[in-house]
Amino acid sequence: MSFHNSTTGSTITDGFFVGNDANKAYLYNYEATPIVFATSNAERMLIDSSGNVGIGTTSPASSFNVASAN
Repeated sequence: MSFHNSTTGSTITDGFFVGNDANKAYLYNYEATPIVFATSNAERMLIDSSGNVGIGTTSPASSFNVASAN
């Protein structure tokens, strides 16, 4: 299943793709934008366009960045 809008185009390498094959499940963001995971109307984790993962931060400074408000 592919998701597109007027700025991401409509070809196989545009937008966001969700799918699977016999060995894997896929979440592909073909754009140079982050993938964001949220709960309770707040961002909790994101993967930026460089592949950095941030938990508790919207701008991870390294490959895996965990920030806590505690």
